[in-house]
This record gives sequence, structure tokens and C-alpha cells, in this order.
Amino acid sequence: MNAARRNGERLLDDARLLMQAGRYASACSLAILSIEESGKGSILRQLAVAKTDAEVNDSWRSYRNHRTKNALWLIGILRDAVKSLEDMRPAFDPTSDHPAVLDAIKQLGFYTDCLGDRRWSAPNEVIDASLASQLIGVADTLRLRQDFSAREIELWIDHVGPHFNTPQARHAVVAWERAMKAEGLSIYTSEEFEAFMLGPSSLASE
Repeated sequence: MNAARRNGERLLDDARLLMQAGRYASACSLAILSIEESGKGSILRQLAVAKTDAEVNDSWRSYRNHRTKNALWLIGILRDAVKSLEDMRPAFDPTSDHPAVLDAIKQLGFYTDCLGDRRWSAPNEVIDASLASQLIGVADTLRLRQDFSAREIELWIDHVGPHFNTPQARHAVVAWERAMKAEGLSIYTSEEFEAFMLGPSSLASE
């Protein structure tokens, strides 16, 4: 997880350098690679609580699937509207094509191709400064800002593992964050985190 975080930072830094140099297509594609690296964290959390060989295999398939790792890019686009976990639901819609769209943009930024009715595309003709800048912003929004610790993952396994993929999962994640807070590992306030996970009404009901 830490290797992915640091590599995501490196790719984002490289994207910014290329953006400054006017190499918009390459900057755009590297920003998308940074988004994919950031997406590995949640997949590895899933792997940490896998209970069967099938769940382990599913996690590794997701880890190596580019589209699975870039699913959260929509959250970066909608970041001003995301106030709770429920607002993130569109990013996880299995019928949505937004992961495929981002993967296609990444390919367009790296390669020439023949599209549609025999239309040839070249990266510097289809990727402009506006798109590159937008995706660098998304990568910055989604980047992981501090290293993970072994204790953090141990607490995740203890609190979330028994309830992963169940209706109780959200409350289990809140319990995990409280345990993190008690050990000085959380960067959030418990109230903010609980409001995000369970909705603002969760605080009003206490």
C-alpha cells in the first residue's frame, strides 16, 4: 500500500512537470496512472480481510484490472458534491461505463489509433490542456497523503473483517476509525468521519 502511494505521488509529480512543459497528452495519461495507483489502497484493504481462496483471487484480479482501480476517478470530478459515502454510489455502479472511459483516455494519451469510421487519432491532437489539467486535479484529490502502518491494517482486520460486505460494514468502519483515534493514528475527527460514513443524521440522532 505504501509503495503504491509513493508511486502515485511520483506519477503525479511527473504529470505536473509534463503539464508545465506543454506535453498535455503524456501529462494526462500519467495522471490517470496516478489515479490507478491510488485505487490500489482500497483493493489491498479488501485483500486483508479476504476469508477464502476465491475472495483472495477476486482481490488480486481487481488489483491487476486497470478499470477497477480507476473507478474512483468520478469522485474526483464530483468532489464538491461528495459529502457522504452515499454520494459516492455512482462510482461503484457496475453498469456505469466511466472506468472504461478513463482507460480509453489513457490509451489515447499514449498511442495513435484508428477510431470509428476510419478516423486516425494522435495523442497531441485529442488531448488538450483543459483535459490534462482536470485529470491532474482528480489525481491530486484522490492521492493518499500519508503512509499506512501495520497497526492500522491490524485494526482494520479486527473491526471490519468480520463485517466486510455486510449491512453492518459502515458501522464497522466507524468503529475502526474510533480505534484508530484512540491510538493516535487517525487524521480525522470522529464526528466528521461518522457523518461521512453514516450521513449527517447519525450525529443528530445521538
